[in-house]
Amino acid sequence: MIKINLLGSKIEQNPYLVTFMVTWIVGLTLFFLGCIFWKISLSSNVKSLEEKNNNLKSQLAALEEKTKEVNKLNDIKEELRGKLKVIDILKKSKLGPVKLLDNLNIALPSKIWLESIEESNQNILIAGKSLDDPSLSLFMKALEYSPYFSNVDLNYSKQFFMDEVKIKDFEIKANVSYSAKEDDNSKLNNKEKK
Repeated sequence: MIKINLLGSKIEQNPYLVTFMVTWIVGLTLFFLGCIFWKISLSSNVKSLEEKNNNLKSQLAALEEKTKEVNKLNDIKEELRGKLKVIDILKKSKLGPVKLLDNLNIALPSKIWLESIEESNQNILIAGKSLDDPSLSLFMKALEYSPYFSNVDLNYSKQFFMDEVKIKDFEIKANVSYSAKEDDNSKLNNKEKK
């Protein structure tokens, strides 16, 4: 009789093959776990970057609003600066005639009296009477030293007699500046003291 071994002979297993298979399965498992962790990490990074992006967008919007407010404030500042300039000009225009007449009064010698003063387009005509030529000359020099008058010139001078007194009728023209500085006014006062 013939015996058939259905179970077969015992096959020897190669220990390197088992190690290779275990290493390969562990490596593949670690690779998949690494991919999963990497995907989770990327998702977390994407979420954090999206949050940062949203925060930066909100900060940018807030800064744009502040920039608009600053621009509005700068426009208001420039408008106020313009108004202050106008106010300054109006103050000078308001005080200018007073200071001009004060300088005219300071420059006026005792032997001269004025009959009329006409001002137009920053030019002035002064008409009056004088008892002598030196007083008229002194008056014109004092006007020249004043910061409010320039280009002082004698238009005419006529002599006549009134009750046997020799009198000079005169007219002086000059340019007028209402924006003279107060420091310049001291020149006239110092000249008068001499």
